[in-house]
Amino acid sequence: MQLAQQPMSLGADILLARHGDFIVELRHDRKADVMVARLRDGSADWAPNSLGGANAMPATVPVARMHQLADDFAADKLPFTRSELRFLVKVSLAWAAVAAVLAGGMTLLAMNMGNTWLVESMHGAGF
Repeated sequence: MQLAQQPMSLGADILLARHGDFIVELRHDRKADVMVARLRDGSADWAPNSLGGANAMPATVPVARMHQLADDFAADKLPFTRSELRFLVKVSLAWAAVAAVLAGGMTLLAMNMGNTWLVESMHGAGF
């Protein structure tokens, strides 16, 4: 059996103790940090790779929380993927560019009209 040749995680150990030879396939769900077993009868079972939800305990210091967040991002354990984050950054940058062009165009239009009160009120100086 190939399982004996690789180091066992806690979840795999728990699943082997529960189901033994009835396990057809084991896989590691990195985002949830659990092991998932597919059984002979077609059902599935899972077991956590940590004891008592120790990973779910919040860090007490903000620096430690940020370090944990960076580690989870590097291990791809967050509820969103890196490609989703890249897409969100691209959309945000495109939106900022469109907003900057529109604001510049409105300012240029107001300056060309010769209405200084309108330009001042657009920039908040009229209050």
